Amino acid sequence: MIEALVRFVAGVLWEFILYGTGRLALAALSFGRAWAEAMQGERTEFPWHGFGRDASGLLVMSQTWTGLIGGSVWMSALFALLVALGRI
Repeated sequence: MIEALVRFVAGVLWEFILYGTGRLALAALSFGRAWAEAMQGERTEFPWHGFGRDASGLLVMSQTWTGLIGGSVWMSALFALLVALGRI
């Protein structure tokens, strides 16, 4: 019983690290591109929310980035939990 619990927790942590790292790296690349476009005054669209803004919308952009990190963490945890449950 204890061994199964330890394997479960280790599996959750491992999947969380692998899946979460990939999602955050992809988000960072996407955010960097959108930030550069906004700083040049070009209109930009964020694929995860789908609304555009120009250089005057930087505050909204930072809120979107915070929401993306929070959503990524929760989705990573859920995915890791499902994968770990499938392994037991």
